[in-house]
Amino acid sequence: MTSLGLWVTRRRHGVGPGHRSLGYARAQAPMMYGFAFVCTVETVGVGFLLAKMPVVHWIMLVLDVYTC
Repeated sequence: MTSLGLWVTRRRHGVGPGHRSLGYARAQAPMMYGFAFVCTVETVGVGFLLAKMPVVHWIMLVLDVYTC
């Protein structure tokens, strides 16, 4: 979670003065956005499929939101 926070704020961890960091976030961003989109679509789909089972629906909703 810390790494995700650093990625969102575009900060680098452990880069001291005089050091050069080699970033890879630009190359990874499209894959991460795609993964987030697919996880969101899956959350909605599972919600529709489990609508008639409220307990299972809520458990999966919590797990899917955490995944997103």
